[in-house]
Amino acid sequence: MNFEIKKDDSSEKIINTLRENGLAVCYGYLENVEDIKAECEKIIEDTDEDDYLFGKAARIGSVYDNIESNPALGNFFSQEWMFQIFQQYTGKIVNFNEIFVQHDYRNDRGISRNGVLHFDRISTFKYMLYLTDVEKDCGALSVIPGTHLDGSYLRAEARKNAQNEYDKVKNWPLIDYPELGYSEEDIIPVCGKAGTLIIFDTDLFHRGGLIENDKSRLMIRSHLRG
Repeated sequence: MNFEIKKDDSSEKIINTLRENGLAVCYGYLENVEDIKAECEKIIEDTDEDDYLFGKAARIGSVYDNIESNPALGNFFSQEWMFQIFQQYTGKIVNFNEIFVQHDYRNDRGISRNGVLHFDRISTFKYMLYLTDVEKDCGALSVIPGTHLDGSYLRAEARKNAQNEYDKVKNWPLIDYPELGYSEEDIIPVCGKAGTLIIFDTDLFHRGGLIENDKSRLMIRSHLRG
């Protein structure tokens, strides 16, 4: 796939891949995720099931909040190249960072908002790391490559039309903007083994969390904004 990158690719190659597709995927970025996985499993164990319909999700603060308490994941997401890629892609300096741990394992409570194809209402740059092997039926991140440009325009117009009222921003392409001509057939699941790293611009049309019985997905992601 033309959004695949290698671990030793240059920043120029990563940026070009992101600009073309809205995402870049490095399969097998980490050979061993056990230390990060152990920290995330403990976080999930200590997290109550709340309003996240697909299972459990925990907001655990910034990279720097976790350097001491969760050193494996904190050090992973504090790598300098990640901040440099953000800066080169967006032209901004990071002024916001937050880490989320997510365990998707339920399909009996309906579809969460992130299970509907969408672009984020607030533009965000994300690094997502799979901590388990993820196939389509495990809730794989699914995308329509190249739609980040449409998403950027639609987000700006929708925010203007909603007068920046967050909940009124229409961000479901297949439902709110059928005239664009996209369909379910255009959506591609991003499957991968544990250790797969996905970098994406949230103006990209994307969704996740559609899980079949007895399947699950454990992952962690870092959100960056400037």
